Amino acid sequence: MLLSALFGSIKQIDVPIANMSISGGSGIYLVCALVACIIFIIPDKYIKFKTWRFSAPVDSLRFLYSYSIFYIIFTAYGFVSSGKLSGGHWYSSHGEAMQGDAVAVALLQIKNVMRFTLPFLLLFYRKNYRISHAVFACSLLAISVLELIVSGNRIITLTCIIAYALAYRTIPARSYVILLLAAPIIIQANSIFPIVRGMMWSDGLNYQQMSYAVKAANGHLGTAEGRDIQLMLSSSFEASNLNMANMVVDNYPSKYDYLMGDTFIVRPLTFYLPKAIWPDRPEGFGLTLGRLSGLNVDGIALNSTYIGEAYANFGPLSVFLLPLILWGLSNIFRAFDSEAVQSMAFAVGFAGWRFDLVFSVVAFLTFLAIWQISKLRVRR
Repeated sequence: MLLSALFGSIKQIDVPIANMSISGGSGIYLVCALVACIIFIIPDKYIKFKTWRFSAPVDSLRFLYSYSIFYIIFTAYGFVSSGKLSGGHWYSSHGEAMQGDAVAVALLQIKNVMRFTLPFLLLFYRKNYRISHAVFACSLLAISVLELIVSGNRIITLTCIIAYALAYRTIPARSYVILLLAAPIIIQANSIFPIVRGMMWSDGLNYQQMSYAVKAANGHLGTAEGRDIQLMLSSSFEASNLNMANMVVDNYPSKYDYLMGDTFIVRPLTFYLPKAIWPDRPEGFGLTLGRLSGLNVDGIALNSTYIGEAYANFGPLSVFLLPLILWGLSNIFRAFDSEAVQSMAFAVGFAGWRFDLVFSVVAFLTFLAIWQISKLRVRR
């Protein structure tokens, strides 16, 4: 929002849609403002679920070790099933596995939850002095590097940075100076990373191709687009998501009928069914946006946040439904009586805006499974 006010629009060149301008995006501004107002005027002390409590004794280091091992196993499975070793575009990874294998659907959805929640699980153990600073910092760095290389995902790096910052009440002044000096390098690296991500696995595990991808990205910095500060900032804050949300408001229902809950209700309840079993199962709204955007890339999913997807499903009514749905989800997650699980639930709330409600449903089922397993007692 700030970028659109400073520069007049949210600049974007990789997707052929209109850039939202400060004067032409009144619809999405209205939706954002009303959603924000409604979220903050619902007081929990007056309206609250009569929640049940899940007492999950998962606050031991054994749970951290087990969770980390399963994350590594699922990450390796996701990488192998993506077909990147034999070559291909990162957008299309996991496509075939997700189409016909129910096990792959479940494991990859769980892995997606684990990669966001593990940094905040580490945060819990660090704040309780169960792990050292060195273990905490090195673990976050390892997760970040692994996701950048294997998944091509930058948002996990941001998640790790936030987890690290929340671990300490005070930060030395010299750290701010270092961050200020490093900011231009970080912003530039972030802006060229999509080039590297899109090219590095095109020939499979090929060192020459990976080197070529890095060189191509460096060459991009010498172009006018590569030096455009507006594009760099838009990429850094993923401001283009508002462009997608604005496109939704402009095209629903003028060009496309409202989805009437297909992706906001039906899909979260049936996500585990692969297309081979139910060919007409509603697809993710991000895939729908990928086709509507005009990009000719198979399997691309674009994000319009909860706001865009809710509007495509329910129109103006979403302004009232969305805050109530998110408020209800927050009360459901509060039912877990475990500080470790609550720390991970914070990550779910933070990351959910990047995905859809399937992410939150899978997270809840994952936490529910953790609670059930923690009740088991193994005889000596």
